[in-house]
Amino acid sequence: MTDFLSAAEAALIPAVTLSRSIRKTNDPAISELIGASISPNTRRAYRRALKRMDEWFDGRPLDDHALADWIARLHGRGLSASTASLAVAASRFRCRMCGHGDPAGPVTCRTLAGIRRSSLGRGRGHVAGVTWEMADAVVEEALGENTLRSIRNAALIAVASDGLLRVGEAVTINLDDIERDPDGSAVLHIRRSKTDQEGAGATCYLGPRTVAVLDAWLESAGTSGDDPGSPVFRSLRKGGTIGGRLSDRSARAIITERCGSCAAGRVSGHSLRVGSAMSLARAGASLVELQQAGRWKSPEMPARYTRGESARRGPVARLRHGQETARRPAAADHPDVEDLPVPANEEKENGETGKEWAGDSGCGPCPENSLTPGIRSNGVKTPDSIALREACISRFRPRHPEIRV
Repeated sequence: MTDFLSAAEAALIPAVTLSRSIRKTNDPAISELIGASISPNTRRAYRRALKRMDEWFDGRPLDDHALADWIARLHGRGLSASTASLAVAASRFRCRMCGHGDPAGPVTCRTLAGIRRSSLGRGRGHVAGVTWEMADAVVEEALGENTLRSIRNAALIAVASDGLLRVGEAVTINLDDIERDPDGSAVLHIRRSKTDQEGAGATCYLGPRTVAVLDAWLESAGTSGDDPGSPVFRSLRKGGTIGGRLSDRSARAIITERCGSCAAGRVSGHSLRVGSAMSLARAGASLVELQQAGRWKSPEMPARYTRGESARRGPVARLRHGQETARRPAAADHPDVEDLPVPANEEKENGETGKEWAGDSGCGPCPENSLTPGIRSNGVKTPDSIALREACISRFRPRHPEIRV
C-alpha cells in the first residue's frame, strides 16, 4: 500500500485525527502524480503551516470552530493575514486528500475575513518595486564587473524583469523554453507557475537587449550547446565550476543583493515583478494588459502594485492638474515603440475591479479566469504569437542599445 500523498508528504501530514484516515492506493504512479499536482513551493509552504498547526492541536480534532480559533491565535501573535490564509488552505488540502469534509466553515470564513480587514499594514508589508530603469542600471553594473557570476546575475535580473517572473518561474527555465525570433527578441515559455498548478503553461516576451545578456551568460558558461532540457540558470561553485540548477533561495539572494540599494524599501525576490508592473502602468498599460503580462488570474494584485502609478495618471492628475504622466505615451515619447491604437472598449475594462481572489483558502469568491492566452483585450481570438507581439512588454518598454559584454 502506498500513501495517497507522497511518502515525504505523508510523513509531515500525520496530524490531528486525520492521520488514521489517509486514503491508500495500490498504484505508485497515482501517488506520484498526485504529489506532482501542486508545486514544490506550495508543498513546502503547506508542510510548514501544518507542522506548526499540528504542534498546537496536539491530537485534538479539527473542525470549523477549532480552525477559526487557530487562525485567530495567529492573528493575535501579530502574524499577517496571508499566514492565516495559508493555514486555512493547507488544512483544506489535507482534508481533501484524507477524504474528509471541508474544515473551513462559516465561522472560519468570517474569522478570516475579519483578520484581513483588521490586518492592513501588518506583517512584512509590500516589497519595493525595482522598475525597468532600476533593473537596467543593475544589469549594466553587473556586466561591467565582467565575471562569470556577475554575468549570470545580470541575465537573471534582465529575464525576470522582462517576463515579470516569480523566482520559482525563473529558476525552472530550460534552454528549450526560449523561442528566438529573427529580430533578436524571444518568447519565453513558462511551464508552470504559482497560479498554474496544472501546468497549462504561459508565454512572455523577452526583448533583444535581454536576449543579448542571456546569450552572454550562456556563452560564458559554455552551456549554450547543452541538452535542450538543461537549466538556463545554474549555480557556480568555488573556482567558477558550473553546478546544477540554481535554487529558489540562491535566486532570491542574488536579486536582493544586487537590487537592494536601488529601491527605497524592502527588496525581495518579488521586487522585479512588482517594479515591472509599476513601469507598465506608468507607460500607460491598462489593467487587462497588466494581467496578461504578469499572468495574474485576478486584477487585485496588479491593481495593488500599481495604485500609485494609477493615481498619477488618474482623472485628478489629468483633468485638474494637466499632468503629462496621466496620458498614454505616444510614439513621440518613445521613438522605438510603435504607437498602437487603443482598443475601443479599454476604458470599460479599466473600470472593472474584479472580485477578490482568495486562492485555495475557500473563504471568498473566486472570479472566472478573466484572461485567456491568445485572446485580445477586446475578446478577439488571435494566435499566441500575435497576442504576444501586442503584449505589454513589447509595446511599452523602450528598446535599448545593443549590450556589449
